[in-house]
Amino acid sequence: MRVIVPILKLSLAGGAVYAIAEQGLFSISQKETIDASKRISDAVPNVDSYIGKGSVSNWVPAGISKKDLINYWNKGVKVSIGALSTLPADTKDLASRGYDYMKEEIGKQVKK
Repeated sequence: MRVIVPILKLSLAGGAVYAIAEQGLFSISQKETIDASKRISDAVPNVDSYIGKGSVSNWVPAGISKKDLINYWNKGVKVSIGALSTLPADTKDLASRGYDYMKEEIGKQVKK
């Protein structure tokens, strides 16, 4: 179970990056990149429809605008991509620590 959850998270992140790349956000042409960016920002629903209308007002705090939501989303994407970029080094470090731990535990068991 400990292996399945990280694999699912990585596949979701990879799927998100793939979907964005398919829309042309990472294209070489600046015009295509701008068009894709506009399509993605237009896909964010109008925040005003969620604010201040009965029980729905609890969904989004009234102080958050569409621009703030987009900025928060972009920050989340940057953090996720940053974590993915350090994943090989982190994996190597954790694998090394796990190997050392197992070596110590096996050494303790052999001495008993």
